[in-house]
Amino acid sequence: MGSAPATSTRGPPPRDGLAAVARATVIRVADEQRQRDLVPRRRLLDRLDDRFRCRLVLIEAGAGFGKTTVLRQAVAESLAIDSARELVVNCAPDGRTGGSARAVVAALAAQLGCEATPTATAIADAAIAVSPRHMVLWIDDVHHLSGSLQLIIDLLEQLPTNGHLVLVGRQIPKLPTARLVVDGQVSHLDEDDVRFDDDERSAFFHLRGASVDVDTISASSGWPALMELELASGRSGAADYLTEEVLVDTDERRITALKRLAQVDSIDDAMVRNVTDFDGGVAELVAGLPLVHLDESAATPDGGQATVAVLHDLLRDALLSQTSPAEAAAAASAIGNELLDRHDHVGAARRFVDAGDSDGIALVAQRLLDDLHFATSVDDRLAAVDIVRQELGDSPTALTLHAVTLAIVDPINSEAALAEARSAADAAGRTDLVALCLVRLAELAYGRGDALGVAQVGDEVDALKRLGEPVAARLGFLLDVWVRRLTGRAHEIVELIDDLIEQDALIDDEMRAVALFYRTISLGYNGHVREALAEVERNAADLPPGLFADRLGGFVTIQHWMLGEQSDEILQQASRLVDRIETRGQADLFVEGAATTAIFHATRGELTIAERLVERAEAKVETLPDQAWGRHTISQARAVVDVLRGDEASAATRLDRTIPSGGPHDGLPSHLYNLTAALSYLLVPRTRDAWESTYTAPDLDVRTEVGRALVALREEGDVAPAAALPWHEVHRLRPWALEPHLVELGVAAVAGGERNGLSALIGLRHDPLAVLDRLTSSGDDRLGKAATEAIRITPRRPHSAIDLGVLGPLSVVRNGVEEADTPAWRRARVRDLLSLLVFERKVSRARAAEVLWPDKAAKAGQNNLRVNLSHLLDAFEPTRVGASPSWFVRVESDSLRLDESEFLRLDVDRFSDLVATARGLDTTAPRQALDAHLAACELFRGEYLVGSSIHDAAYFESLRLRGAFVDSSVRAADLLLSIGEHREAERVAMRASAIEPLNESSQRVLAAALLAQRRVGAASEVLHHLLRQLGEIKIPPEPETARLAARLGIDLSQL
Repeated sequence: MGSAPATSTRGPPPRDGLAAVARATVIRVADEQRQRDLVPRRRLLDRLDDRFRCRLVLIEAGAGFGKTTVLRQAVAESLAIDSARELVVNCAPDGRTGGSARAVVAALAAQLGCEATPTATAIADAAIAVSPRHMVLWIDDVHHLSGSLQLIIDLLEQLPTNGHLVLVGRQIPKLPTARLVVDGQVSHLDEDDVRFDDDERSAFFHLRGASVDVDTISASSGWPALMELELASGRSGAADYLTEEVLVDTDERRITALKRLAQVDSIDDAMVRNVTDFDGGVAELVAGLPLVHLDESAATPDGGQATVAVLHDLLRDALLSQTSPAEAAAAASAIGNELLDRHDHVGAARRFVDAGDSDGIALVAQRLLDDLHFATSVDDRLAAVDIVRQELGDSPTALTLHAVTLAIVDPINSEAALAEARSAADAAGRTDLVALCLVRLAELAYGRGDALGVAQVGDEVDALKRLGEPVAARLGFLLDVWVRRLTGRAHEIVELIDDLIEQDALIDDEMRAVALFYRTISLGYNGHVREALAEVERNAADLPPGLFADRLGGFVTIQHWMLGEQSDEILQQASRLVDRIETRGQADLFVEGAATTAIFHATRGELTIAERLVERAEAKVETLPDQAWGRHTISQARAVVDVLRGDEASAATRLDRTIPSGGPHDGLPSHLYNLTAALSYLLVPRTRDAWESTYTAPDLDVRTEVGRALVALREEGDVAPAAALPWHEVHRLRPWALEPHLVELGVAAVAGGERNGLSALIGLRHDPLAVLDRLTSSGDDRLGKAATEAIRITPRRPHSAIDLGVLGPLSVVRNGVEEADTPAWRRARVRDLLSLLVFERKVSRARAAEVLWPDKAAKAGQNNLRVNLSHLLDAFEPTRVGASPSWFVRVESDSLRLDESEFLRLDVDRFSDLVATARGLDTTAPRQALDAHLAACELFRGEYLVGSSIHDAAYFESLRLRGAFVDSSVRAADLLLSIGEHREAERVAMRASAIEPLNESSQRVLAAALLAQRRVGAASEVLHHLLRQLGEIKIPPEPETARLAARLGIDLSQL
């Protein structure tokens, strides 16, 4: 079926513009003929320029006064010169409840791309993000708003100075505007303002080739819609004309179709085709009719285009006045069916309510019951469920829909509802509903690890299958999958599903998609990780959406982690997925995801991040059942953190308490303790038999091998298993061996003759020396010798970090004390060597000597390098003993490498990170972006590596950093202006202008900041100075500069 076209020029379109309570309206410059037919409303357009000055503009007039036409002209004019961001939302009439402020805000948020957080704050942030451009929010037909207006009030209060709200309607809702009126921030246009004046009446008749004496026209002719109709009818009664002439003379087939569609706020070809018997499309249906807006290139949700017609309220009222109650009910039912086919369950339910169509309501319920993927959003589903329950009461269908929905959104409180629904369905002989309740009850049992409970429900489902119940036949295989996952037979699932697919026993494509999902994850958790990832890639189009898609996203991330692919990109994907799930309110998935991502970070030694994620998960854990998987995942994450903190005893106690008495697979899916397989093997001895007996393919063999090697080393002093680990692929060991254990195994491998074991010491974030010191006194000579060798090449972790500043004069701060002026750091060549290391990060000894002593022979240069390197190491680490390795400068055979750990914090790196963060947040979270921009600007104290001998070599990098500083300063000043921080904007812009005096953007925003403080003379002086400088080098000002000059009364032609 087709779907209603999108109705927004910016941002993602709403899913269905026909049924949405508030829909975004397409604003386009119409074709030339349509433009010629419209009276230019220059008088009103000039008045509407107030929208760029005032916080609130009100346009209030009755139907047919051309309010929306003026809106379109104003927005089209603005878009033509791209002077502002203009967003338009129309409050479409809803037959039962009217529009809502929440729906309006959601529609605006959708256009801005922040539909995940449709709040006034999010929209205000989006306005800040486009600063210094204006953002104008038009809300048309506000008389249709119903319910609380608090969100509109919040929006009005929170908009920044570049944000403006325009309300258009027959009556404007009462808002608290007294303060805005006093401040001159409200502009109000009423019927007298929007009515045609004499000049516009003359233009109207001229455009239509009519010869009419304006003085003879009735007083009502200032009403544009009635003038149009009066001219067309040749009589004074517009209403009579509509009913007696236009509709009477229109073909009966068209009239019948139009009457059926008059309930709809916008009409597309699919709606005409599926709701009426009219043979043509929407353009043919409305051809020649007055009071119709036709858009032939409206965007559709799939990225295409469609033709859409919007009937004026006068025409719709005339059509509806000729529609009998029976006809209206039939039309509402037909529209409801169309909306249902478009997956707009809420809109369909409302139409069926209007029609008094209980069968239609039941159909909505059934469609939602059939949505096993939960592809419908939680909010839409809950709204539809509320309507179904209101209309169908405690019927078996309504009770079942409520219960199965509750099982997803609130599993703790759903079991009683499912039992009640099952009882009602059983009493009514609705075996299909009984089967649905049983499957959800089985899923709850599966989630708490109750294999017996799943099996018992499975017996009941099998009984229904034998009775021929299609739903039981359709869903029954799921219980077979769940029982196998809970009873250690996960390796049988792939064969089970392959047999079902081969026998064509999966009933339909939806069930085939669910089966493919379980087949794929079973492959991965059984150890065929690479094959599982290939399956995801191969079957992406066939795998299910909705909740299954979120679970699949988490599964893919875990598979990459198991292969040792612990890149920043993988972790970012995991974090984004966790955030998205939290926004959707899926507590169980969120807890699992947050705790799992914490384990990912912990295995990289990132303890602080891991702890924060665990705390986020723990904040939601009370919403889960006692045996929920998320509780087990949190326990594992906490145990991992304990180990990194050096508290293995607490980790062992924690794991022993949560792992079931029968082992990690007792009543739990086989994958649940995969994340800490080696750790539980080591710390909880009773689990070892279970791990040894668990079937796994080669991709996961290493998890048990790591556990065995640790046990062999600690309990038997056997280093051979550690030496046998794949040290040539150390990344494969990192998911299973936490950094302290990895160091322990690496030393054991060296003791066992595997020199590659030292690779365990590379790139560690966790301090290995505590482990190494313990191993030197282990009593095992081989271990002691290997540990001593590791200590010799392992630098001592510093007690405190150093903040190194190179953006401006050199700064070296340790423990809050500036050391740059101490004797150790005063040597010019020591500073130059440091500058070279900062610039190149890793440099060969030969190049360092050549750059720093270009006039010396190679041997002399190397001698100088050796002396100054020694001074640099002593400056970094005054307490360093003898020739022990330095933490801050890693000295290798032929090269020097600057440490890039958390113990050496470079302002240039922090500056670049903050700039990148700010740019990434500019359009989505401008307030956070502003904080990042300001923080970056504060770090920039001056030129990069200024005063060092390599400043010239770093010229282009210095130029890039200076440009980044100016860009961030200008953006920060723009954002500060948008939130009224004028003095701070001036300060920031002043710094940027001082760094690059000819930068047009910085000078312009400085002038704007001065103007905002009413310092008109100073603003004019700054802009005059800039324009003269640009003129001297023959560069024309940018359009934004020219507009600011015009505001200040500066005549560019005189410069």
